[in-house]
Amino acid sequence: MIHRANECKSEVREAMRGGDKSVKITHFFDENNELMSPTRLCAQLELEPGASIGFHTHENEEEIFYVVEGEAQYYDDGEVINQEIQEQVVEYIKQTF
Repeated sequence: MIHRANECKSEVREAMRGGDKSVKITHFFDENNELMSPTRLCAQLELEPGASIGFHTHENEEEIFYVVEGEAQYYDDGEVINQEIQEQVVEYIKQTF
């Protein structure tokens, strides 16, 4: 299955999960109909400076980030991680409760 970037569905969510400002989401797939494994979100998320996604947990799920530029703050196993991105970084967080 080939998805061209200009064919991907995009949306903007304001205050995503209680965060600040807006998040642009470009979906790579229709998560409910195109993927065989249960997947909540497979997308590119763009946050403007000062934007955030509110605190939330993932039960028995993995979350993978590919950070291209900017600064990031996230929680990993109860620890707050602050990162200034000077090169592209892939982060993998597995949460099981």
